[in-house]
Amino acid sequence: MTIKRWNDFDQYKIDWKGNLPNTLKVYDWKKVIEYKIGNIMLNPNMVQVVYSSDEWGVPGDLEFDIYFDDTKVLIDLTMGNLVEYSFSITRPNKVHIISSSTSKGSKFRKDESDFGLDIRSIGDLVKSFNKINGVQLKDSDLDFLKSEKL
Repeated sequence: MTIKRWNDFDQYKIDWKGNLPNTLKVYDWKKVIEYKIGNIMLNPNMVQVVYSSDEWGVPGDLEFDIYFDDTKVLIDLTMGNLVEYSFSITRPNKVHIISSSTSKGSKFRKDESDFGLDIRSIGDLVKSFNKINGVQLKDSDLDFLKSEKL
């Protein structure tokens, strides 16, 4: 899958499930949680990708809301009801963190949990994002998503 222009593509014809990681490993709640790809919802200007976990005692969903506009892709990463990160990608490889609920001292994270993805999951996401025409990320561009515990 290669998207022809930044905002000129038919997202309804793209095999999103086949072009996204099947599983993502997250460190949170002081343990490793594996999320498996579930629902993919296509909307006029965005794609919502939901990963699910059956593990008891942790948020059941990890969701990516991917918005497309003329110049960039905006991504919200939500775990349960908390938006962990909002960031944008501007071609070819400019990543801008808009907000983070997981940074040290955050008013939303009073415990010692450390949200983050494992290195393989980050690499898989980079491969998926690089299928958007003009995006040329390296794994290190998404280091802010990496857990110190994995």
